[in-house]
Amino acid sequence: MRFKLRAGPRPTADPATDPAPESAAGVLRPRRIVVPVSGRPGDADAMRIACRVARPDRATIHALRVVEVGRNLPLSVLQDEDLARAEQDLARVERVAREAGVTVETGVLQAREAGPALVDEARGREADLFVIVVGERRRLGEFQLGRTASYILANAACRVLLLREWGPDHPGRGRIEAQPAID
Repeated sequence: MRFKLRAGPRPTADPATDPAPESAAGVLRPRRIVVPVSGRPGDADAMRIACRVARPDRATIHALRVVEVGRNLPLSVLQDEDLARAEQDLARVERVAREAGVTVETGVLQAREAGPALVDEARGREADLFVIVVGERRRLGEFQLGRTASYILANAACRVLLLREWGPDHPGRGRIEAQPAID
């Protein structure tokens, strides 16, 4: 049996009732994407995916790095080395977006915990999509989501696209930065 796909007119969406419109084919078309940045090698892949999703409709990408401040310190205290590391992490994903031909807005947040800060910021920015990456975390031999990813999945007001980094035995592990930019 053969099927023929026809391109119809783009559906129009009412932003008040449909925060993340979908095309006729059911493909997500967000307008605002949040990409949490943690300094992991998988951040670059998360940004590549966000760029690919954002490009057709020129969605805005917000790359956010949270610096967690210990409960024993005032929330307004930011260590210079933490800020420098956060800025380096954001510069890395910004470079990936630039190579893909997409602009990205970056920001550093200070919070006690990353999950609630990211969810609140996404709500404030009226995000349609989170693109998050999780690493290889094992507890008693079982794969476990981290605290931040679990919080985002449970509390985000928008869709969440979850990307797992390559496992330790994958032949491409360690080559994430060398992958070509999105065409």
